[in-house]
Amino acid sequence: MEVAGTQNTDIIRPGASEYPVYGVLLTGGSFFGLPASGGVMRWLVEKGIDEVPLVPAAVIFDLPFAKGSNPPDAALAYAACQSANAGPVAEGNVGAGAGATVGKIYGIPMKGGLGTASLGIPGGPVVAALAVVNALGDIWDRGRIVVGARWPDGTFVNQTRAMLDGVPSPLYYQSTTIAVVVTTERLTKQRPTG
Repeated sequence: MEVAGTQNTDIIRPGASEYPVYGVLLTGGSFFGLPASGGVMRWLVEKGIDEVPLVPAAVIFDLPFAKGSNPPDAALAYAACQSANAGPVAEGNVGAGAGATVGKIYGIPMKGGLGTASLGIPGGPVVAALAVVNALGDIWDRGRIVVGARWPDGTFVNQTRAMLDGVPSPLYYQSTTIAVVVTTERLTKQRPTG
């Protein structure tokens, strides 16, 4: 299994300096996509938010699917910042999710993508999550596979059952699911004591 490529993520871990985080980049293009964070930084500087805004970034491994296409770069990330709005976030085969696939252990994989959810706590903060699902296994909903590896006839393989039955797998890599959780509540990076 691949490890997600990251950049500047040390600044968000507990105990790190209180340097503020003004943006987070989730992208595709494998390690080639990480320079896209420069576009987010440029946009933040132009908006007067910070003179040197560090942008934590994470990238999925999607090179097999994205063969022949250019990886995301600073210009593309800058354009994404300019077009962002306060409306609903586009989900599915968009942004970092454009190259995501799922169900890679056996059979033919299917498209993964980008998804988001949020919850407003009455009288309190909003908590939201955004994930780029580029998973090795199947995606289940209420006890049934909804996306995953398929046999040539289009039926689902059920990778969990195949693994439990000891069916050897040709692949244990090319999967990285990345996510970010945010809140409107002001948080610090201090380590808990006790």
